[in-house]
Amino acid sequence: MRIILIDDHEEIRETFGELLSEEGYRVTCCATGMSALVRIGAERPDLVLLDLNLGDLSGFDVLRTLRADPELGRTPVLFISGVILDQELLRERTGDPGARLLLKPVDPAILLEEIRQAIGGDGR
Repeated sequence: MRIILIDDHEEIRETFGELLSEEGYRVTCCATGMSALVRIGAERPDLVLLDLNLGDLSGFDVLRTLRADPELGRTPVLFISGVILDQELLRERTGDPGARLLLKPVDPAILLEEIRQAIGGDGR
């Protein structure tokens, strides 16, 4: 299973990238929305972990671009953010009735469970 992790904080990319790799996932980490869109197009991930606040684009911008692609539009996305956002508001802003937001600091066990649920089964 291939995961693209998009977060502008290096420590989060390193910590979660290592955790996910140890769990058997193939992980690509990106610091910006633009670099992530390039990697998403090239790698066709099974899941995207997406911070809402990036330096160049918002997570919502990245999601809109992803959803506009006929081949990638159904890729599961889990949002991670330090900004408290009501789940209903998240679903409204994303247009995704199943959108999930994990608040930073994210418990690793919860992250892994959310990933398993998003991709079905253990997914590796």
